[in-house]
Amino acid sequence: MKKILKNYDKKFFFGMTKKIYHLYIRLLDYIGAAKNNFCLREKSQYIYFTECLTDKKYLSTLCNRYGSDKGGDVTHNQSNRKIINNYASFYEDLFFDNRSSFKNIFELGLGTNNLNIPSNMGLHGRPGASLRVWKEFFFNANIYGADIDKNILFQENRISTFFCDQLNPVSIKDLFKNLNINNFDLIIDDALHIFKANITFFEIAINYLDKNGLYIIEDVSKREFYLFRKYFANKKNYDVKIIDIYNKYTQNSLVLVRKIF
Repeated sequence: MKKILKNYDKKFFFGMTKKIYHLYIRLLDYIGAAKNNFCLREKSQYIYFTECLTDKKYLSTLCNRYGSDKGGDVTHNQSNRKIINNYASFYEDLFFDNRSSFKNIFELGLGTNNLNIPSNMGLHGRPGASLRVWKEFFFNANIYGADIDKNILFQENRISTFFCDQLNPVSIKDLFKNLNINNFDLIIDDALHIFKANITFFEIAINYLDKNGLYIIEDVSKREFYLFRKYFANKKNYDVKIIDIYNKYTQNSLVLVRKIF
């Protein structure tokens, strides 16, 4: 049915249906901001990538190898349908040339396949896949991760994982106390994909980011863009970018945060 509708759109509407849909989603962002009496920040706070620039495929290859949903072409969502994400292409542009300098990397959300846990990876999910990708890609780094699902925690060479409830500040503080590291080069939030959870974790975790580090919140809902803009509007000590990574296969959104000193 999906293929039939796609061909119908291409034949009779010249492929405009998908473009109209993306415009509609962006309009929701503006409406959400207006309803909250918040003026959108300058255009530099919103970058729209029409296509990833890299011609490198190494990181996507690693995602395929380990089963990470950040890129490649073998990942699945909660409905067990095949999907293609493009974070890997974006990250390759961002990190490839200086990846040898990364020493400490942390990611929240290991990719549970427990269907009773929110933001799970579905039955085909492979817990720990992204951490193993980072281990090989950032070959000089120690990799740390955390998840609310205690059953998927594991330890192996250069990878350590811990329990964390992203909505509980005490749990988050205990996590970083156990980690005993205050200079992460990269922190990624790929756990609960809701604003409240993202900010609850951010307000504590950002204190453990190195002065030259990068903080990333993945899978940000376009309906919540205005909430992130509003939150960061008066925080002058952060450089924040909300980014849509778009190509012909999919569209992913994330928030990038750097400290300003």
